[in-house]
Amino acid sequence: MKLETLQTIIKTFECASDDAVRYMLQFVEVERIDDKSVAIRACDEHKLAQSIVEDSELAANLESCTKAYCDPDYLPALKALAKQRKGFDDLGACRWIDQPGPYGTTKVLCLGHITGSITLLRQERRDFYPDTKPLWPKHAEFTEITFNPRYVMELWKSLNGDKRNESITLRIKGKLDPILVMSNNNTGILMPRKA
Repeated sequence: MKLETLQTIIKTFECASDDAVRYMLQFVEVERIDDKSVAIRACDEHKLAQSIVEDSELAANLESCTKAYCDPDYLPALKALAKQRKGFDDLGACRWIDQPGPYGTTKVLCLGHITGSITLLRQERRDFYPDTKPLWPKHAEFTEITFNPRYVMELWKSLNGDKRNESITLRIKGKLDPILVMSNNNTGILMPRKA
């Protein structure tokens, strides 16, 4: 597995749910796309993140099962591993092993030797992660607008001050027109960048 893949899995946890009631949404899903690449995704019912990463070794490891999941319990060890392996391209060879558990044996993808190995991913006996494919828009025309997301957050903070308001509305007219930003009965304008 590549270090870039591990780092992508770690950052994708930002979009995973931290709600124990939505247990399956606490995981990051890793799906084999083809011989060279995998999709890494997380969804918390409010946002969905997906990254496509080229990693032929991980794609080969996922050939038999197609999908595997990264448990949030693995996250501290994965962060430590990413920090330890910084500067390297590859983490080393991974392999599937059987791990006994309360509901039977589960296949887990490990890095390292049997003693001291780090669990990266696990298979599930069923496809328990929600199907996110229908959420992606199909065959629609889009107006693509480029702007620095930091500006949206800064504008949102200036409009709300200390008030807690969890919503923001963006009104977009055209590609190079100013974007109207509204929150808490306050309004601002965000200027798009020329691409």
